Amino acid sequence: MANNKKIKVFIVDDQKIVRNVIRKIITSDPQIEVIGEASNPFEASELIPELEPDVLTLDVEMPRMDGVEFLRKLMPQYPIPVIMVSSTTEAGSEKAILAMQYGAVDFVTKPDGGASTLESTQVELIQKIKAASTINIDRWLKQLKYKSLPLIPNPMAGKSGKSKYNLIAIGASTGGVTAIRQLLSTVPKDFPCILITQHMPPGFTATFAKGVSKDFKLDVREAKDQDTIQVGRIYIAPGDFHLVVNKRNGINQTVGLTHSEKVNGHRPSVDVLFHSIVENKLAAETIGVILTGMGMDGAKGLLAMRDAGARTIGESEQSALIYGMPKVAYDIGGVEEQLPLSMMVPKLKNYLNYSGQYV
Repeated sequence: MANNKKIKVFIVDDQKIVRNVIRKIITSDPQIEVIGEASNPFEASELIPELEPDVLTLDVEMPRMDGVEFLRKLMPQYPIPVIMVSSTTEAGSEKAILAMQYGAVDFVTKPDGGASTLESTQVELIQKIKAASTINIDRWLKQLKYKSLPLIPNPMAGKSGKSKYNLIAIGASTGGVTAIRQLLSTVPKDFPCILITQHMPPGFTATFAKGVSKDFKLDVREAKDQDTIQVGRIYIAPGDFHLVVNKRNGINQTVGLTHSEKVNGHRPSVDVLFHSIVENKLAAETIGVILTGMGMDGAKGLLAMRDAGARTIGESEQSALIYGMPKVAYDIGGVEEQLPLSMMVPKLKNYLNYSGQYV
């Protein structure tokens, strides 16, 4: 988007006070303007085609028709980058994550009125609006139609070659909720342990883990301190905590959680996870993966992993919603191979000499 052209935003929220807060946040940046607002989806559906906004902020929970249902009706008729605005309640987090499957590109939590919360929401929302305005929404909606092949028994089961890789570490940001779901939809149940750092606020990671586990019959959990690294287990970094690999201690390798300072503006940070793998001399038995996201979190960590003997994969521009994090990682030499999302699990199987129970 040209620098002299303002990003046009439309706000949908049933509460006027929330609309006012979002408007105040957005208009604090000279590159963004609010061109309209609506208190319900019915009013919004009339105004959006007329005003032609670049980005829509959409309340998750509204009376008569919630944000997810409106999104499902809107996208086929009027594709537009949408950022969901959600409460941190269980219902709110479930709907926000569900919205990603219907085309929303990201979500933020509603500010609670506190000065520090308002400030962090301001920075986050402005960054996400700017990122959303650059997205090719038509390509993204096609990407959402990605269908995985069903897992079927493999006649070669039990004949996998010996692999030295015991761990897969994945980092993602904007677009990552959808990308991780798509990737895990084809992951076998007997893969090595997978550690995931996805930029996500508190209250959402447990819901995300629960949904992925249920939908794909995998053992996906929000990570807890001292959880054991084991085959078939998938851990997701909890919101507001860094996920790390602990120093090897006897037989059991474990993960840890830390509330140390934000890194690259994030907690959890992908770099923190990747660097912990290097620091504890586990890189040579790890495959590192960096997916869609804005910024540079994970790039230096992935490079350190590669330098220490890890195999590394970066999502290509072909499938990434935001080709930011994987691009930086590739540009500095951290990515050994760039691949679209659909080719990642086959590549992982190749690295793992995998021909196990499922294909």
